[in-house]
Amino acid sequence: VYGQPVVFSAAVQADGATAAGATGKVVFSVNGSPVETNAVSSGVAFYTNRIFSAGTYTLQASYSGDNTFTACSNSLTHGVSKAGSTVTYSGSSFVYTGSPQGPAIMFSGSTGAKTTNYLGTGGTVYAGQVPPAQVGSYLVTNTVAADANYLGTNTWFAFAIIAQMPIQFTNTVWLGAGGGLQLSGTGPAGQTWRL
Repeated sequence: VYGQPVVFSAAVQADGATAAGATGKVVFSVNGSPVETNAVSSGVAFYTNRIFSAGTYTLQASYSGDNTFTACSNSLTHGVSKAGSTVTYSGSSFVYTGSPQGPAIMFSGSTGAKTTNYLGTGGTVYAGQVPPAQVGSYLVTNTVAADANYLGTNTWFAFAIIAQMPIQFTNTVWLGAGGGLQLSGTGPAGQTWRL
C-alpha cells in the first residue's frame, strides 16, 4: 500500500541455495533505470524503497559476479495499491450561540477535491455547505475525490446544537416587613442571577 516501506532482497544462489560466500555487488533497477547499488553480504543484497507511488513496477537485480560466481540478473513485478483516505471529526454537541457552528473536520490522505455538506435531521429543515446556527440535530457529510496515491471516501457524522441552559431559580427569600420577594438562581456556566 502507498506509504508503506518495502524491502527487496537479491540472493546469489548455487544449486538452489543461497551462496553465503558470494561477494560482489547488485545493481537494483526500477522500470529499467538503476536506482541503487549495494554490496552482497552473506550471499544477499538488499534494497529498501519508501517512496513508490501507487502503480506497477518492474524491478531488476543485476549481480556483478565474483571469482566464484558468474554475473546474472533476475526481475519481478511489484504492485503498489492506493492508500485509504480518512476524515475525522471532533465535537458532537454545541450550545446555541446564534452563529454557525459544527464539528472540527480533519482530512488525511487524498489531495483530491473535498465537498462538505450539512443536513438537518429529526425535523430540522436545513441543507448547505455552511455550518448551521439554529438549535437542532444535524449530519455533516464529506466526499473526498481520489488522487494518484489515495482512494476517495464518503463519510458522515452526526452532531447537535442544543439550547442554552435556562436560568434555574432555586432560592426564595422574603425581604423585610415591607414585603417583597427575592429569587436567586444559576444560569449558564459563570452566571448567577437575582430577581
